[in-house]
Amino acid sequence: MMRYAILAFLITITSGGFLTAQEKLSLERAFQVALQQNYGIEMSRKSLEISRTENHPGNAGLLPQVSLISGVNYASNNSKQTFFDGTDRSADWAGNFTFNTGVQADYRLYDGGAARNRKQRLERLEELSEQQVEVMARELLTRLSRTYYTILYYDDTRRLIEESIAFFEDLENLERERLDIGRGTRLSLLQTQSELNREKARLEQVISWRQVAMQDLFRIMNTEPDDELELEEEDYYDQAEVDPDALLAEVLTNNPELVLETMQQFVLESELDISRAEQYPTLDVSAGVDYSLTLSEVGLLESNRNYGPFVGATLRMNIFDGHRSRKNIEVNQLRLEMGSLQLADLRSELETELQKRYLEFKNSDKMLEIERENLELVRQNLELAEEMFQAGRIDNFELREVQQQLVRAEEAVATIRRNRAMAYIDLMALTGL
Repeated sequence: MMRYAILAFLITITSGGFLTAQEKLSLERAFQVALQQNYGIEMSRKSLEISRTENHPGNAGLLPQVSLISGVNYASNNSKQTFFDGTDRSADWAGNFTFNTGVQADYRLYDGGAARNRKQRLERLEELSEQQVEVMARELLTRLSRTYYTILYYDDTRRLIEESIAFFEDLENLERERLDIGRGTRLSLLQTQSELNREKARLEQVISWRQVAMQDLFRIMNTEPDDELELEEEDYYDQAEVDPDALLAEVLTNNPELVLETMQQFVLESELDISRAEQYPTLDVSAGVDYSLTLSEVGLLESNRNYGPFVGATLRMNIFDGHRSRKNIEVNQLRLEMGSLQLADLRSELETELQKRYLEFKNSDKMLEIERENLELVRQNLELAEEMFQAGRIDNFELREVQQQLVRAEEAVATIRRNRAMAYIDLMALTGL
């Protein structure tokens, strides 16, 4: 399944090189190269690494904070002191030196569950980043698959047009011979040459379209263009069958965008819980070891030194904060409700998109069956026409028309096969398979 292929690629991806000129590029190999070198995927992986780094208990406030505190201060003052017994003491530019240092640990013992909710939010953001990588990988695979099969279609069309050109070149030679022996007309030769030039123009157009599509393919893979690179043939998912009910169940369960939006709802729920926790009191505890030294040229004490452990606790309760916490709760509730609406709208949109893609797939299936039957009839008609031409019962123009019918029928089959494959790719992208 496509889902497991993406996950396997994301786990086992290496920095291997690109294809050599002798190798053919398969869809699987192209996807592997794109995962290795696409800028969007690389940025998503970096974003995932950031989320994993941020998902740490310390960032949520679940771990204590230990600090080394140290300070020194010197002051010079003109001082005058009057004692209760009436004596005075004064000093000009008396120095006062203070030094303190210590180690202090602070820990929030209770915060209404805010730290726990912040940790849950970080975990959900990491899951969200991981899902974003998968969403981008699926989008990349869808774009890559559509471009890949478009190129294959152009290759098939080019071969059919070259076959048509060969028909007209043979017919042109035959018309020249008939004109030389007096059994043909210049009008017939000019008509044949006109048809030949039209087919050559169509060939040049298809070649140009293929070159543009190849540029798109190289851009998706973020590799240098290689004119000698050939694609490996694929079967256009000719044997693929789909069940609409099973597809709908897969879409509502595994669609990458839907899973991403659901995870975003979990993040919004965590943010609402965090804002609600702000209404609860907080209890902080502190402990450590402190040392202080004071030297004075004036005062009661010439020197004072203190050292030893300390412990304390602080209780804070929000009485009034300008309605900030209440407004944050209201805003987060509205964001959560808006997210629910977006989630419901996305489900509805996906169901509609699934129905449209399924109709395209089934219509292409029916048309492909009809066109294949028509192709078989045209082949039988060509065999009969060739026998009649050899017997002299039809002329070159009539044979040419039958030959062209075969080429057109083959082109119609190739076009519908491509449309059916594109519809199937879109269905798989919707379901996340």
